[in-house]
Amino acid sequence: MRTTFLKRSLFVLFLIVVCLGVKDGVAFAGDNNYVVQDKSYEELNKMEILANDARVLYWNGEYQKALDIFDTLARSNHPNTPLYFDEIAQCQIALGKLSEAEKSLRNVDNFFRTYNTEDRERKALSSFGKEADKIYLGDPYERASNYLLLAVIFMNRGDYENALAACKSGILAAADVGDNKNSGNYTMLHLLEMKNFQMLGRTDTAAQSRAIARRSYINAHPMVRDLYSDRLGLLELLSLSQEQRKKLNVKETQEELQAKLKDVEDKLTEASRRVNPEEDLGILLTGDYNTLIVVPVGKGPHKSRKGKDGQVVVIEPDQSTYQKPAVYIDGTLASIKPVTQVADINFLAMTRGGRKMDAILQGKAVYRSTTVGAGALLTDIGNRLGGIAGLATVFVGLIAQGVGGAMSPEADTRCWQLLPSSFDVYALNLPAGEHEIDIKDRIYFEIQSETARKISINGQGGLAIVLSPPVPVGRYSENADSETEIRNSVKKAVVENETASILLPPPLGLKQIERFPPLEAGGRPEAVAPDLRKITRKIEKRLATSLQVVKLSHSDILNNIESFSKSLHWALQTEFEHLDLSKDKDDRIYSIDVTFSLVDTASGKAVARETTKGIYRKTADDKIGSTSAYYKCFDDALNKFLAGKNISKIVTKPFQKAAL
Repeated sequence: MRTTFLKRSLFVLFLIVVCLGVKDGVAFAGDNNYVVQDKSYEELNKMEILANDARVLYWNGEYQKALDIFDTLARSNHPNTPLYFDEIAQCQIALGKLSEAEKSLRNVDNFFRTYNTEDRERKALSSFGKEADKIYLGDPYERASNYLLLAVIFMNRGDYENALAACKSGILAAADVGDNKNSGNYTMLHLLEMKNFQMLGRTDTAAQSRAIARRSYINAHPMVRDLYSDRLGLLELLSLSQEQRKKLNVKETQEELQAKLKDVEDKLTEASRRVNPEEDLGILLTGDYNTLIVVPVGKGPHKSRKGKDGQVVVIEPDQSTYQKPAVYIDGTLASIKPVTQVADINFLAMTRGGRKMDAILQGKAVYRSTTVGAGALLTDIGNRLGGIAGLATVFVGLIAQGVGGAMSPEADTRCWQLLPSSFDVYALNLPAGEHEIDIKDRIYFEIQSETARKISINGQGGLAIVLSPPVPVGRYSENADSETEIRNSVKKAVVENETASILLPPPLGLKQIERFPPLEAGGRPEAVAPDLRKITRKIEKRLATSLQVVKLSHSDILNNIESFSKSLHWALQTEFEHLDLSKDKDDRIYSIDVTFSLVDTASGKAVARETTKGIYRKTADDKIGSTSAYYKCFDDALNKFLAGKNISKIVTKPFQKAAL
């Protein structure tokens, strides 16, 4: 009874806070008549397959094409609609359509308020039917991120009342703790809340928000976060009975746990002292800025199924490294470094109120495959916690019981896959007048997109917001981040003038498994696993007859791109676009499309770009496999691109723009 009361109370509190923070029919007052159509698991799965195609397009920078697919998927109300509206909003933001993105994010909020009820909670926890049948409401970090984007959009048009309401809703969603003892670790929401209070002239309340933001930053800092989580975990263990601890295989006595807690708290105090929010956050913490630039970085976490029968959901952060956009203010590269660690989506996904989730530990589910009892214990502990945090633990417990219990073992892996791994934030104090913010996205040395935003600073306490599109990180090869063998030192990039030299980055667009399509409908595709190093050696061998080739790894470029650009002024970038397979009488025709770009590294412009089709005709007597055919196609494409071109004459004089 007490647990039910707590859950009901938390939900009522949520509605009260939201409603008090909003007026004039804005973000959180809307049509709640969201009747959801029933969809089978198979139907939802088909929609997710199509949505995944749109996500690939988004990460490749093709935002409009992605938006068109998501629009189609969200034309009716079904369990996946809130997820697709979130993804629609991100496509719209990338396209600069902020007013349309606001409507999409408000639609998601209406779903939150309509279906985040005790009745829906019971249905989600029911042991009947598949988990994927429930309305997608997202994890706390996803709901909080929805409100973060909404707050930034409101601030962009000077609607600080509604921006404040969005911040409050996001903070509540991020905390997700039944007894509300933690305010959450989404520091950016606290910082924006403070700024909105300032813009509304509520200086006393702004000071309170600043203090909370400061503490949130310290607790979420990489030097502190693990100790902070350990402390919360030990406090929870100490609150359990001896019998409950025994079921969790905790062997320490009460005294031993208390001694461990004291040791952790001492270390936590010392680590916290080493964090300096005032220095790290600068004017973002004081609020003394009139321009805010928010830049998404990398790809966010995703969910996968683990366990013998796929019965455990694991949230896994994307561990890849990516280039960050370059931000220019009135034509000059921004001299300040962005503030990081205030919106670390990967970290937020793995925690609840600062504590690592019970079901997840460094990307691995805490799951014992043999016992229904372990799941039952987690369910019991979740009921004790109460609130949405309790729900999360209960939910994990029921999944763990799926092997031996009645619940379907097919766990729900839907998640907001267009979120970045983090947001970088530039807080600036620009002089009054007109300014232009340019954000340039590079893939290795070549600029892929430029976003220009004109802002006006009135000098009377206004605020300008720029929300950047993401870098199209889907263009990188999937295995490029792990390639460390393709490496030359920065020193080798500085060569004698008489030697024509060129930089050779890793090829782009390579998947770990590539597939030639089947010849007949229903047939099997022919799969190949491209070797990035082999392809790079092929290019090097062809160029080395007249050029000194400086091969670079993915990490080389990310860590030293400015040094390389100053040392050598030309790079040849290669990107794989498309594979095809057809038949001509008895011959099989393999083909691949490859784009070659000769890039001026200083400007980021391609002085020559050519998409070439490489073809290999396999006769009936030919015994080579599809992998060999793939490389022969690439050889053909490379030969066609280089035919009649003397690249060495161009790269000898770094900035001479000669035609190929």
